[in-house]
Amino acid sequence: MAIVFEGKSKCPLCYRELVDNFMLFPNLISNMKDILYPFSDAGVHHECLNNNKFKSLILNIVAKNNALISEYRNVDNPRNIIVIGLLTSDIEEELHKFNFILLNKRQVWNDKTVFLRIATKFLDDGKWVSSSPDNNYLKKLVEKILQLQ
Repeated sequence: MAIVFEGKSKCPLCYRELVDNFMLFPNLISNMKDILYPFSDAGVHHECLNNNKFKSLILNIVAKNNALISEYRNVDNPRNIIVIGLLTSDIEEELHKFNFILLNKRQVWNDKTVFLRIATKFLDDGKWVSSSPDNNYLKKLVEKILQLQ
C-alpha cells in the first residue's frame, strides 16, 4: 500500500499535495508504459479519481488484486506458489489473459509455452519499461516460469 506524507506527497493526477480526501492504491504494476502505472503505489484525491476516465478500470483491477491476495492467503504451502499479478491493463493485449493467477510450481501448467511466447514478445516489443531496471518484474517472472516442469 502507498505511503503518503500528508501535505508533502502529491497526487499523480493533479500534482497537488495530498492533505485530505484521498485514496491509497497498492503497488499494482511496475510497467511505466501501462496506463494505470500512475495509480500504482500512490495516493490519489477522490475528486481526481472520480473525474478520471480510468476510475472503473482501476477499481476493478484493485478488486481483482485483493481477491488474488485473499486466495494466496488460503494456500497451504505458499512456497509452492508463483503469484502473477497485473501484467497489463490493456484488454487488447494477449498478455492480459494471464493477469491475476496463482501457479502451483508442483503442477504442470498447460499454458506455460503460450505464456512464455507472449511475455517474451511483450518484452522484446518494448511494451514493458520497468520502474526498477534492476528488478524487472516481467523478465524475472519469465525466468521463474522457464524453471517450471
